[in-house]
Parts: sequence; C-alpha cells; structure tokens
Amino acid sequence: MYETKAIGEVSVDSGQVLLIDPCYIQKDTLGNEEMNYDFKKKEFLNDPTLQERKNFYTNVSERTLLGNGYGNTQSGFASSTTHGDGTYIVKGVFLDDEIQGIFVSFTDNLSIEVTENYEEECY
Repeated sequence: MYETKAIGEVSVDSGQVLLIDPCYIQKDTLGNEEMNYDFKKKEFLNDPTLQERKNFYTNVSERTLLGNGYGNTQSGFASSTTHGDGTYIVKGVFLDDEIQGIFVSFTDNLSIEVTENYEEECY
C-alpha cells in the first residue's frame, strides 16, 4: 500500500515551478536571465544577449503562461501554480518506507490515490 507524506516545501516567486536535473541548465542558455516579453504585442521575444534565440527563463515562462500552463520544456517539466507565489508542500509517495515519487501540492488539502496503471510513459 502506498503512503503519502509531506517531505518538504518549494518557494515560488514567479508563479511557476520547474522540475529538472540541474546538469541540464546550461550557462550559455541563460542570457540576460529575464523573461523577454513584449506586453504590447503579447509575444515572447528572443534574448538580446543571445543570437536570435530565447533564453532559458523565457522558454520556461512561455510554457507555463500559454496553453494549459504546464508541460515539458528545457529538459524538465514546468507548471504554473494555482495561487501564484508562495510556499507549496512537496509530498513523497512511499512504498515500504522507500520513496517512489514526489508531487507538489498547490492546494492545502490535496490527497491522491496512487495506482500502477499508466496510459503513457514519459522518460
């Protein structure tokens, strides 16, 4: 039987969370480290410090601000949060006291039921 319990928290100051292995954040993709966005035209822009491409943060922000607000980007998985900025609980999914997975709860009283049936596998 799976068990879930709070194991930590993540602080958010941009209304979005990114799950990524840090080795995939490459220095040459950071650019000016700002979300480059034209509010009048409502479009994401290339980073002026990079050669005709968007920087890492702009790519992540584009994923969380458009469409359904989540998805794979920059070799990680990004999601917008339901309540914007704040501190969110990280919960672990355990089987026999061994961690099997994690999830971030964007609401206070979220509970999950873990099953082993997967429609799609992403690796």
